[in-house]
Amino acid sequence: MTDNFFQAANPLWYIACDGGLLKLAILAFWPHLMPYEYFGVWGQFTKNLANNHHYLLVFIFWIAIFLHIFEAILALRICKKIHIDCTNTCRWFMQTLLLGYVSLGKLRQYAAKKRRQS
Repeated sequence: MTDNFFQAANPLWYIACDGGLLKLAILAFWPHLMPYEYFGVWGQFTKNLANNHHYLLVFIFWIAIFLHIFEAILALRICKKIHIDCTNTCRWFMQTLLLGYVSLGKLRQYAAKKRRQS
């Protein structure tokens, strides 16, 4: 028997997680596009990072992307293990790919609850 569980995350998480990844991508690959002066002290800090530690930003960006992909694959495995249907498995995969641990944490809580009930 398949389960049709899916719990959407708060939309504010999309702004925080994906906005952060977008800013990191801009800093890593197109630092000239960032309007540093609008961010105050944070802008000065990120401008210093972009100018003096560019390779660190690129490394952090690729680590973040790798972790989001890894967490999305974990979500697929958890969905398969607890018999969530295909449609909702795809939803969990996409949400976890975009949000990372925020989404994976919700799925892991549900999996633990389901194991306790069995």
